[in-house]
Amino acid sequence: MKNNARIVLTTVVVTLLVVGAFFLILAQHQKMANFPFEVKYRKAITGNGYVDQIINNSDRSQSVKVTLNNPTLNRTKVYSLIVDAHQFKEIGYLEGWPSSSGDTVTLEWNSVSKKFNIP
Repeated sequence: MKNNARIVLTTVVVTLLVVGAFFLILAQHQKMANFPFEVKYRKAITGNGYVDQIINNSDRSQSVKVTLNNPTLNRTKVYSLIVDAHQFKEIGYLEGWPSSSGDTVTLEWNSVSKKFNIP
């Protein structure tokens, strides 16, 4: 009888863990689907490198943490931006970060982060 109770208890615990993990994955997927930002880039008109464009595709102003990384030079810089609805902010040479090929741009919004690469 004790072994049957252990089996049942173990089965219930494992089932709860699997269901809980499923709902956590589903919630994370939903947050990623609603991620309002994208990153584009353009060649700098003045100065060197590229200018990163942080674009807010949502219907309201949003704050976002932007982490720029250049693995070649082992440099990282963090910006906090507020981007109005359907607008963009630019980060480039004039803002202290001339992006180059191979850089990464990581956006963090509502505990979700998404990484973009500059090709």
